[in-house]
Parts: sequence; C-alpha cells; structure tokens
Amino acid sequence: MATQPEWTLFIVDSAGTGLGVVPYAYELNITYQLNNPDMAQFKVPVTSSIADSIEPGSTYLKAYRRGVGETTSTLRFYGPVWIVEESGTNSGVDMVTVTAMGIHNYLTKRFTTAQYTSFTDQGTIIKGIIDTTNSTDGETGIRTSVVSTTVGITRKVDYSDAKLPISEVISQFGDASDGCDTWITPIELSSGKMGDLNCAAVRGEFQAGAIFGYGEKTTANCTTMSRVRTMELVANDVTGYSDNLATQWIDTSSVANYRRLMADVSFTETITSEILDYRTRGYLDLHVTPDAVAEVSMIGGPRAPKLFTDFDIGDFVPVYYQKADIVFYSVNRVYGATIAINEGGVEQFASLETRTI
Repeated sequence: MATQPEWTLFIVDSAGTGLGVVPYAYELNITYQLNNPDMAQFKVPVTSSIADSIEPGSTYLKAYRRGVGETTSTLRFYGPVWIVEESGTNSGVDMVTVTAMGIHNYLTKRFTTAQYTSFTDQGTIIKGIIDTTNSTDGETGIRTSVVSTTVGITRKVDYSDAKLPISEVISQFGDASDGCDTWITPIELSSGKMGDLNCAAVRGEFQAGAIFGYGEKTTANCTTMSRVRTMELVANDVTGYSDNLATQWIDTSSVANYRRLMADVSFTETITSEILDYRTRGYLDLHVTPDAVAEVSMIGGPRAPKLFTDFDIGDFVPVYYQKADIVFYSVNRVYGATIAINEGGVEQFASLETRTI
C-alpha cells in the first residue's frame, strides 16, 4: 500500500478528449492560493510522447490525486496550459517547461462595469458579474448554478467607470476585513464548464488535528519553518470611515511600545456607527503588534498534515516552533500551499504560507 498520496496528470483538448498521460514529469509543483488562481508547473523531455501535444491556450491539464488508503482518485486541478517553453542545451537534456493555470485565471482577462446601487450580498455580486461575462463575452468555464454563493454580507459597488478585471473584484472582496472568499472547485467537463464557483464569508475552519511543528518538544513534522514579523503592517491608531461616518480607535500600549502608527480603513457599506466602531476595533486588534501580523512559512515532512486530507486552503491550523530560547505557538490561516510531486507521481511534501489570526 502506498504511504504517500499519488497523482496522475493528463493533457486534454478543449472538448475534454485525452491527448495523453503526462509521463515522468520533472519538477512538478501544484500551487493553491486563497482568492487567487491555482497554478501547476512541470517539465518533460522534448522526446516525451506528450511533448508535441502541449499547446498554450488550446490544451488543458487535469491532475488527479489519490490519498493514502483511497481506492479512487479525485480531480484536484483542471485548467488551461498558459505557458510553454522549449529549451535546448548542449550540456543536458532538452526540456519543455509547462505552466497551467486554474480557470480562475480567465477572470484576469474579463472585465466588469457592473453597478449595484442597493446593498447586495457579495456572493450574489460575484455570481452576477461572472454570469454576465459568460453570456456576453463567452464562456469562462465557471459554473455558477450549483453551489450556493450566499455570503450574508452586503455592499454597494459601482464599476461603471473603472472597467475592473473580475479577478480584481474577487481580490478586493477577499482583502476586505468584512469581505468574502471566492474559489473554484474543478469538475469534469460538462456543457463547457470545468469548475464550480464558491463564495463564503470565510473559507475554511479550525483544524485542531492539523498540527505543524518544528524543533524540540513539538510534533517535529516540518523540515523548515520561518516566521516574519514586520512593522510595515502594524497599526495602532486606526480611523475607520464610510460615506457619512468616521470613528477612531487607539491602542495606547502599542503606541507606547512602537510609537504612533496610523491607518485609515474604508468600510464604505457601513451605515451605523455601532457597526463601524466594531469593524474598526476589529481591524486594530488584528494589526496592533508585530506578532499579530506575523507570517509563518514551512515545508512539511512525510508525517506532516496533508492538503486535502487533513486541511484545505483557508483553514486555521496550530503552529509550534521551539529552537534554543525562541519559542512560539500560534493558530495560523493557510493562505497558500504548494505540493511537490516526484517523477513517479508520488506526493513528496507541501510548503505552506500562513498568517497569524
């Protein structure tokens, strides 16, 4: 029985017809990101049976994962080949480097001029914008009719003068302290659709058992772990404002420790002073110290929790570090993960990008 998850890759055409299995892919990595497109990259020799079938734009990569103990594989990536680079050298093997993107990436080249003058659920806005581009600009491959897009948080938007990329709308909503998360789940090709739209106030949940540790007296299941704490993101004097309201919150202890660090934050859809106070204070609490804005990256070893099996993008996971006199523990949110897969299709490790919550 396999001791690590296994992956199989296929190249298909726009109709979903298989052009071949990708054999012995080198330097294969698949990256998953919160509110951003997934990406896969690999190399094959120019002599590979699949090399001359791979064309940017008109061919697609499908990747299936079978977890340890599972009898069936699950589609975990489906998207267009975006970049193909053939490179030759007299000192080594000539290779073809392939980069494929999740279909979320099509939204970087689709624009919106939508207006929502009444307060509207954010998921409904994103769904409506994608529905419009599907019907007026052509198919994106994103299906919006199956998965609920209700977020429960409303806002007004006006892109009539901006002509904003739809991907930028998703990023703005995702970055807002009262925004929402958006992701695409790959599906088998059906009526031109390759993925399902998902929107939620927060993607993910706390995974108490997905513990990542590095160093003494921890689970020691990570081969590397690093933490970055930067004053660039710290704010201790925050003014929150909307169209007609403003409020200010200050953390005097943080000011005493770090001097006054000011930030203005827009909550344009907030219409009551009580809610504006709550949201502004919440922003302050998340940015008040270097520890509050810490970013932790790590590479998991064979015993580390595994993406899709033990946790997913957006989940909240415990992180422990202990070396010499430096000790820290935090619950971090997973913003990105890159899975490395060897030439035989065996999952090797995942590197994670996380932030303290």
